[in-house]
Amino acid sequence: MMSEEKIIDYLEGRLEAAERQEIESALAESPELSSSFEDYKALLAALDEQTDYQPSERLSQGFYDHLASLEDEVTPVAKTRSIPYRRLLQVAAAALIFFVGISLGKYITQDDTQKLSQIEQELKNTQTIMLEMLKKESASQRIKAVNFSYDMDGADQKVVDVLIQTMNFDKNLNVRLHAAEALTRFGSEDKVRDAFILTLARQDNPEMQIKAINILVHLKEERAVGELLKLLDQEDLIDPVKQSAQDGLNILL
Repeated sequence: MMSEEKIIDYLEGRLEAAERQEIESALAESPELSSSFEDYKALLAALDEQTDYQPSERLSQGFYDHLASLEDEVTPVAKTRSIPYRRLLQVAAAALIFFVGISLGKYITQDDTQKLSQIEQELKNTQTIMLEMLKKESASQRIKAVNFSYDMDGADQKVVDVLIQTMNFDKNLNVRLHAAEALTRFGSEDKVRDAFILTLARQDNPEMQIKAINILVHLKEERAVGELLKLLDQEDLIDPVKQSAQDGLNILL
């Protein structure tokens, strides 16, 4: 449903061109909606000027029902007092916002639903292409497949699992490094954090070790401390990895 703020922003000229076009298209398609919108404009003008205003017969019965329900809620003492006219206009404006918003929502929500369906289909197609390309023999094709994940606003668990599998077991180092980098986008998931810790324990390639250390430090994953200590205990650990592990411990501890 169209929000009160968006309706007011439209009438006061604060919306971007695309948003204005969206509302104007809905108004053009419905004379009834357009007439209700004009009533709302008049109400706002009356609120600003505090001049007399008589709502037109075009307002829905629900509008009057809403006012009647408010009157029923007034206590006997309050009913003996006169209600300020500006307050009545504010109540009327609020009710009209509600009913105009419902009408606009019928048009805009339908369009949003279609767009959402299209986006979901595009995401599904991208995931399918990605999974198929990861089966290719060419390492460059597998790297392209990994990079497809950057085009996804979100990824389902199947994609995350495949990236973890690729990071750990792809036969090409560059593919494994790209998969690790791509997984950082999902670093808020416990499954992904666990995978980086296991990768640090499993990998013996210095570049992968340094990559895993840097990612875990970036994620502020304190559970990696144990694996970093184990790494430093290895006698054959080369200096660049040793330095990265020590720097990581200094940050996480």
